[in-house]
Amino acid sequence: MRLMATLIVAASAMTVALAADLPAPLRNIIPTPQEIEATGGRFHLVHDGQASAPIVVPDDPPNMVRLAAEYLAERVEELVGVALPVLPAAQVKQLPAVALLGAGEQHTYMPWQQGLSTAQQEQEYLITEAADGPGYLLIGQRPLGALYAVMTLIHTLQVEGDDVWFPNLTCHDWPDIPYRWIHGSMPGFETFEERVDWCMEHKINVISSPGYYRRTMRTPEVQLEHNRYARAHGVRLLNLLYGDLKLKNRRSYPDGEIYTCLFEKAPSSRAYCVSNSALIAEKQRVLREFVEATEPGVLYIHFVDEDDLGDAEEIWSNRCDDCRARWPNDRVEAPDGKAGAQAMVFDAFCDAIFSVKHPESGYDAARDCGVWFVSAPYTLHSEGDDAWDVEVEYHCTVSGLMEHT
Repeated sequence: MRLMATLIVAASAMTVALAADLPAPLRNIIPTPQEIEATGGRFHLVHDGQASAPIVVPDDPPNMVRLAAEYLAERVEELVGVALPVLPAAQVKQLPAVALLGAGEQHTYMPWQQGLSTAQQEQEYLITEAADGPGYLLIGQRPLGALYAVMTLIHTLQVEGDDVWFPNLTCHDWPDIPYRWIHGSMPGFETFEERVDWCMEHKINVISSPGYYRRTMRTPEVQLEHNRYARAHGVRLLNLLYGDLKLKNRRSYPDGEIYTCLFEKAPSSRAYCVSNSALIAEKQRVLREFVEATEPGVLYIHFVDEDDLGDAEEIWSNRCDDCRARWPNDRVEAPDGKAGAQAMVFDAFCDAIFSVKHPESGYDAARDCGVWFVSAPYTLHSEGDDAWDVEVEYHCTVSGLMEHT
């Protein structure tokens, strides 16, 4: 799914074409698919006011595949008032149909794209005419891919009188950018569900939670309801958490002596000490508690606010004696300096977050919760190449030392 590209790169089975050369219904697909070809003619879902092609699902479909089929049926009914039946495969014999294949089902129409990340594989899909009868196959490498195949098909739907049709086509798609995030307000939607549905239709898979700042604006119960609805529709809700988690540097928790360590301009009592095992354990507890209560899709964890290399060096120089003993190197990019300390803390956070599993809802944080760290310094355009090289080395060292990459 190319967000900006106009040239469609085609496999040998497809024609290389400009998006502008496609029929108008296929130009409506957002984002433009990686590979797409109009094969001529039309396929009718509704003809003369009658359903002409059922939607077929596996006999025991994944929840997301069933949701995709029902969503397509509902969209057609909204257009012309005709309900398409959603049928299990066992009930359909050689009828014109649109069939969704779930995760793990084999096909021989086209190999999956090589070299994709796990997140890209989850979103890859194929739309192709069936070889053994009239109709179409919508094939996802994972259930989310099947959902996205349906969303692509919805973009192509045309209404003429009592007919609903789409152009005959072949499409193979996967994202260049695995996570596509909208942050901020989305005016024009009356409900949270409408907002999520619109994002699903346009393959936007990350949006800021209505409770964007942890424990604000929405109760944990409402956040849980929102997260579950979004997850079922292929969308992750993102929460911002600051790295101190509203705690203090204490010798023990919850009421131990407060002390200073790290922060801009001067040491602070905000909970950024990286040598205090009790503090890190308390942060892990708070994180687990939040994830247990809300089942978030993404945690955007923002650590100490550092604008540039000089700022990062100043903050690191404000560390306490215990931090100096454990992380003696004053260089921020060193494994025994700030980079090593940050990697250790980030791994501890991931250990806590990924330990949450809810079999009853199907939530597994290791799979369903992305953890996005803001690992400052950020870098500024006013800095020179030498500072840039150190900053890049810092980020590479943090990533290279982490178990959870």
